[in-house]
Amino acid sequence: GLLIPHCARMLTGSNNRFVTPVSISLGASFMIVIDTLSRSISVIELPLSVLTAIIGAPVFISLLKKNRGTLK
Repeated sequence: GLLIPHCARMLTGSNNRFVTPVSISLGASFMIVIDTLSRSISVIELPLSVLTAIIGAPVFISLLKKNRGTLK
């Protein structure tokens, strides 16, 4: 939930007229990919929250570290 809007803002800039549709599209695509991985990774279906946390947390932390100096 936190990762996709940041990625959309990095792709489009700070104009919310473009950020909102790109964020919606990226979020929907991300959830489709996560759902597909969840169903195909193992015999039992993994919860989507587990996969999104495994993927999202490291990427979000790297985004925070990358932008640390520019948010002053």
